[in-house]
Amino acid sequence: MRGFSRAWLAPSILALAIACAKTGDPHPPVFHVPKPAADLEVRQYDSAALLSFSVPAVNTDGSPVTALGSVELFRLAEPRGGPSGPLAEEDFLRRAERIVEVRAADLERYTRGGRVVLRDELRFPDPVARFQNTFRYAARFVNRAGQTAGLGNQLLFSPVPVPEPPAAISFELAQECVRLRWTAAPPAADYREAPIAGYNVYRAEEGQDFSPAPRNKEPVQGTEFEDREFEFDKTYRYAVSVVASAANPNAESHASQPATVTTKDVFAPAAPENLQAVAEGGVVFLFWSAPADRDVAGYRVYRRREGAGEFERLEAELVAALSYRDARAAAGARYEYRVSAVDRYGNEGPAASAIAQVPQIR
Repeated sequence: MRGFSRAWLAPSILALAIACAKTGDPHPPVFHVPKPAADLEVRQYDSAALLSFSVPAVNTDGSPVTALGSVELFRLAEPRGGPSGPLAEEDFLRRAERIVEVRAADLERYTRGGRVVLRDELRFPDPVARFQNTFRYAARFVNRAGQTAGLGNQLLFSPVPVPEPPAAISFELAQECVRLRWTAAPPAADYREAPIAGYNVYRAEEGQDFSPAPRNKEPVQGTEFEDREFEFDKTYRYAVSVVASAANPNAESHASQPATVTTKDVFAPAAPENLQAVAEGGVVFLFWSAPADRDVAGYRVYRRREGAGEFERLEAELVAALSYRDARAAAGARYEYRVSAVDRYGNEGPAASAIAQVPQIR
């Protein structure tokens, strides 16, 4: 019985070992491929094309991008008036030129505000050639294994000649705005038949770069602009560029030489309104309304006997209220009062005047 058991057990163990060692069908390795760019945009800066698109963040399977290898930008020159729709990818890549390749490790140097920004200088032996062609662009993301999900959206761009920026920017500081003026930009030498579309005005605070967004919402018509969103006691730099043509509002010149403006408030507030002086007993009460100025810090109250010498200031500190009680008036005297507004920068405005006759006390 024991022999039978051992004889039966040995093949069983062998069969079990073979069964445990059996593996399933092999699985291919999983590769994550970045999703193609869908938001490629272009604008013209001088004679160059600035192209931008979102930093690749998601793979085609929805997983986050962790194995990006490089970003490629392609350009195809086509005669103007050609097809406006996208080309087949195979046809585009066969005829296009890869003009930029950025490794993932270097991508941060080209990233601004979450977008990759690449520059195409559009340099050709004949400079006029850039204005005779339309350029078709597309970007492609490649993972570290050399795999790609293909091109993103195709973009057509027809550059135009761009004038030089305006010169001689001057400014005038007012209480409510910084007013800029400049000389008109001449038309581009090779594009005289088309007027410019306007101007863009850029601003930077001291020690900072210029904001990428202009102060104006639409191109400025004319050669003057008022910046009403500023603060006193700051130094700003302003620069102006030309928007090249109404047909292509995204074509812009480089910026002018900056004008530096230090916004020191030297503007006094207006006089208080409706000043009244009312004498009751031995006390004179003053009442007034605030001027329209928004930066009034308080008021100064002055008094003198009518026809006498200099006015005397009644309080060392500013009066915060719109009224004042003068309990130091002499009985029977006739006084002239003045009240002026002072702003938070210490500028004192003109005074309002009123007369009060203090009655005799019996």
